[in-house]
Amino acid sequence: GEASLGSRTLMSIAGENARLGLLPGEEIKYFTDQKVALLTPASQEEPVQGVVYVTSFRLLFLNQETPLVDVPLCAIERIEKLGGSKSRDYGLEITCKDFRKYVFLHDKENHSRRSTYTALMEQAFDEKPSKLMVENIKRMFAFPHFLALNGHKNSGWTLYSVDHEFTRMGMPEGSYRISDVNLSYEVCDTYPARLVVPALITDEQLRAVGEYRSRGRLPAVSYYSAKYQTSISRCSQPETGLLGRHNAADEELLNTYCKLSKSRRLHIMDARPKVNAMANQAKGGGFESEESYMNCTLHFLDIQNIHVVRESLQKVRELCEQSADDDGWYAKLDETAWLKHIRSILVAANLSVRLVKEGCAVVMHCSDGWDRTAQMTALAMLFLDPYYRTLTGFEVLIEKEWLSFGHKFHRRVGHRDLDHKDEQRSPIFVQFIDCVWQALRQFPTAFEFTPALLLDILENLFSCRFGTFLCDTDKQRKESNLASKTISLWTHINDNRELYTNVWYQPQTEELVVSVAMRDLQLWQDYYMRWHPAYTRAKTQGPNSMDMRSRELHERCKRLETKCEELESQFNC
Repeated sequence: GEASLGSRTLMSIAGENARLGLLPGEEIKYFTDQKVALLTPASQEEPVQGVVYVTSFRLLFLNQETPLVDVPLCAIERIEKLGGSKSRDYGLEITCKDFRKYVFLHDKENHSRRSTYTALMEQAFDEKPSKLMVENIKRMFAFPHFLALNGHKNSGWTLYSVDHEFTRMGMPEGSYRISDVNLSYEVCDTYPARLVVPALITDEQLRAVGEYRSRGRLPAVSYYSAKYQTSISRCSQPETGLLGRHNAADEELLNTYCKLSKSRRLHIMDARPKVNAMANQAKGGGFESEESYMNCTLHFLDIQNIHVVRESLQKVRELCEQSADDDGWYAKLDETAWLKHIRSILVAANLSVRLVKEGCAVVMHCSDGWDRTAQMTALAMLFLDPYYRTLTGFEVLIEKEWLSFGHKFHRRVGHRDLDHKDEQRSPIFVQFIDCVWQALRQFPTAFEFTPALLLDILENLFSCRFGTFLCDTDKQRKESNLASKTISLWTHINDNRELYTNVWYQPQTEELVVSVAMRDLQLWQDYYMRWHPAYTRAKTQGPNSMDMRSRELHERCKRLETKCEELESQFNC
């Protein structure tokens, strides 16, 4: 049957740790003494015999010395028992958030299924989550991992600062200021502590605006273009309700953004379909009236909500369990509407770029301003400013637009949450990273990083090895002391920059306009299909990818640099 760690000597456990290549702070919690068979549902191959290990960080399956499964526990979406005592397939089915799916077939006689199930459920999920985020995240691997690294430099947490960005963007100090009105998170508990706003608007006015905007998310500056002398701001919907309520402070704030822009025109970009905005209005939310604001144009952008996006990706997941060679595969891809959703976000970003180039003030929101709004602001900034297309700049962009402005990573991903059908889960951040990949594919020399960076970011969105994507808000991260108790993902990435560097990169100053023609948008197979056996086989047996060629060129460059240094030192001698 199963094995408890008490039956092993410390010497053998230490040897096992080294053999399994465990991370600092990672411990073996359980393993099967008896052989278990691994079946990959999409594969046509016979089951493979091996041993299951459950550690404090991941699920491993080894066939002799070869790890065939290596999944962070937090990436597991659900664990289901297969088959009764009379069934041929008796075991466990593991479904992961990143499209992986495995079946472990157990011997009915030795009860290893029961003990494996228990160990996995205990290590991967919290059965009774706390209402306090500080309590909820305590069992994340990020904490013991940090302690075991013992004093590792951790500069990723200080990468982004509102003061540095204010200076870098060249914001005119007489026109804009950094307000501390939200320093104790009283105006808005999902916003950053410090906000960039027009200098003429007082903190009292900002408080009044916060009372008018959903959840206190008042219009604050995300980006300033010194080149075009205008800004992009973000917020949530106004609470106009069916009576069309107005707010003088809100009108003054948006009119000031308008007056500070070069063209003195204001464009409000509402991410929602108009019918959804009207439904929100009936529930006390709403949208702006063009007549209430100076030189104002209101756009409804038809970007679908978290529920539609979740269902769309679920269809992509089901499709990716089939081979792309199957009849009708591309017609089925079209039916998922995933690329149509990607397109709608790219259309919004392109429109933003055009309006900024015309010198217009742009204000963006959806309902609450933490999902679709983050997609729109971050992509517009990426397309407008080449700084965000550098490796460090992209990290700053995510820190600023996604983390500091309160995208609900914990809730949307469902870290350690048993309820895989939770209505609040949605792949909003995955969708954004997909949009970045579409741009990178169309402009392969415009980014300092390769798709390898995007894949690593998404892998660690689910892994909980780092503190970066824990919690839902800036306030919660500070209360949990993440910066002093966990490693930042950016620390890890910046320590390994050569893995993500694009050797074809050519820095450029012009803005990007991504093609939104459906023929130019593709399913990101390196992400969605990467666990499909047929796709993996084709990738490993096919011609070298651009990524591999980039790596080889990078290695050659490094060798030549070393050779030059050697020759130079010989010459100097």
